[in-house]
Amino acid sequence: DLMNRFKEEVAYFYVADSFGSLMPKRTREIFTTLRFGTDAALGFHPHNNLQLAFANCLEAMEAGVDVIDGSVFGMGRGAGNLFTDAMLAYYEQCNPERYQLVPVLQFADLYMEAQKESYSWGYSLPQLLSGVFHCHPNYPTNLLREKAYTADDIYGMLRQLPEANKSRYSIEQLEQMKEGHFSKLAASAAVECCSSIRDLCAKNNKRALLICGGNSVAAYQDQISKFIEASDVSVFAVNNPQPPLPTDGVFFGNRRRVLQYSDQISTDSEVIFGPEIHEGAEVNFALEKVSRVNALKIMPEGRSPYPMVLPLNSAIEAILGLVQLGYKEVFLCGLDGYTGGQPSHYYAEQDAVSVPEEIAKQNAQINNELQATQSLAAQLGFSFSIITPTLFTDYTAKAPLA
Repeated sequence: DLMNRFKEEVAYFYVADSFGSLMPKRTREIFTTLRFGTDAALGFHPHNNLQLAFANCLEAMEAGVDVIDGSVFGMGRGAGNLFTDAMLAYYEQCNPERYQLVPVLQFADLYMEAQKESYSWGYSLPQLLSGVFHCHPNYPTNLLREKAYTADDIYGMLRQLPEANKSRYSIEQLEQMKEGHFSKLAASAAVECCSSIRDLCAKNNKRALLICGGNSVAAYQDQISKFIEASDVSVFAVNNPQPPLPTDGVFFGNRRRVLQYSDQISTDSEVIFGPEIHEGAEVNFALEKVSRVNALKIMPEGRSPYPMVLPLNSAIEAILGLVQLGYKEVFLCGLDGYTGGQPSHYYAEQDAVSVPEEIAKQNAQINNELQATQSLAAQLGFSFSIITPTLFTDYTAKAPLA
């Protein structure tokens, strides 16, 4: 009724597929219904999150749409728009006398390849998930950027996103989703202590060394080796089963890392899983010595001082896990903090943060979690310190490595 009332004043009434979530069948239904009710001029602005912009335009055209929007090479924010070049290729096949694709192809070849490299539009996992869940792309973008969740974790969190919050991005809503995810895991994860790790803990006088991912592990490898030789410590790597130093085992607080490195885990090493790697969630690795920890279960009165119930940083979660398994003194190497312009890990790290704002955010988060852990240490009677150069100097060991 509104279209018919204002059709003389409005050039085109547009349908915009804001999150690229329309399916071809639904597109046809929308335009068939509109065309049945009005002779006003109809337009369609598709987005390509699900790579369905072209298919949706064909359906819209069949249903009587008057104008469709496209851009050369699909240029557009996020997933981009309909490829004008693809649509022209289709039209040229239908009517070669009227349509000419080659001039647009020449333009794309000369100019648009470079533009796409500079501005990076097009297919991506966040844009795909935005289309699947009809939600603002910042939700999946930020969850994927943190590199702390597997695809099925993110899929599950987005599935729980309230309908009313989907179209407008909210940091508060994102934090609620993350907190709900961690709370659910922490509430249900069991604690299992392998007998062999009890013996290892007793043998090393309840002292352990955690090898984190920082570049100082490689730079101070010889000094760390001498520290291990001179100290009674159990040695555990964090999220990487093959550090450049011999270890007794590995702690995984990140399911993504387990999936990445599952084929590198030695079957006879001590393996400690945080609650994120819940029983039954992964394939059977045929591991002989598996312990499971849940930091929430050692919190005084079950109250967590961490924003997400569990620490987001795996090294800090590993400290609490070792305490739960009986260790009282924990040393860390390689908890360097993030800096720009140089490698942040001793291994090739595809997930390293590089954007200055993200670096600052990560460092602030780690520092806040270290503060919370220091408070817990005073209450629960354990200690921890960092023995290699670090940005977090308040937690440096009394005798750090020279």
